[in-house]
Amino acid sequence: MAKGKRFFWIKLKEDFFNSIEIRRLLNMKNGAKYVIILQKIMLSTVRFEGYLTYQGYEKSLADQIALVIDEKPKDVDFVLHYLDDVNWLLQYAENPNLLGLKPAIECLGSETDSAQRMRNYRTKSERRANFDATMCEKSVTMLRDNVTLCTESDTSVTDIQRKNKIESDNSDTEFVSEITLADIKRLQEQKNRQA
Repeated sequence: MAKGKRFFWIKLKEDFFNSIEIRRLLNMKNGAKYVIILQKIMLSTVRFEGYLTYQGYEKSLADQIALVIDEKPKDVDFVLHYLDDVNWLLQYAENPNLLGLKPAIECLGSETDSAQRMRNYRTKSERRANFDATMCEKSVTMLRDNVTLCTESDTSVTDIQRKNKIESDNSDTEFVSEITLADIKRLQEQKNRQA
């Protein structure tokens, strides 16, 4: 069975830029640049569930990441050292080439393409149902050509129904009349004015 696509994302927490670690990084010289590098590193770990793996094709992990995210190795190295200082890099004794990136692990999400299609389908269905419900109040479905229109002289729903019955008894053709909410509101307003 063919494996479908999988979509990944990182959701930043509402207080991401207000956290002490990020504010401290932003207050440093080139701080904004370092935060962008951190976010690029986070995005590069998405497919690996928030983990960095040194694969040895560059002389250091910083050089490898710099190559992947297209940044200067010294800037990436600075960010990695800062992440280690604030305990955002998780190191594993059993595998020294594997590092966990704490903010990336906490903010990760993913879904398959079929789950995304189903979510989109449900959203469309919900919108369509809401649209149909609002349109029912405003429109009248014509079932036949002979439709009796309400006139100003009609004062109640029972008068309209009585009129329709009389007309149907006097005519060879059958007709259908629908009363909309607007008609009912208009009739109620007429009754209120008369009272």
